[in-house]
Amino acid sequence: MTVEHKISHSEAMTKALVWRLVFSIPPGALITWLWMGNPWKSLSLMVFLNVLYTFVHYFFEKTFWPKFWKLFKEEKE
Repeated sequence: MTVEHKISHSEAMTKALVWRLVFSIPPGALITWLWMGNPWKSLSLMVFLNVLYTFVHYFFEKTFWPKFWKLFKEEKE
């Protein structure tokens, strides 16, 4: 038996923002800083890429994900 947890819009937004601001941008900026040698360029690159990929992810969720989900979802009735 599976239990589904539907999250609210505000919970989903909070989860996404915490992930981006805490777990994605700082480590990514640190890695690109070590790679590029310039902290400001690396931080601006990470912020730009995170904003860009947030929109790409949203577009994917709204357009392609329902089609993919139908392929993988198992209906047990």
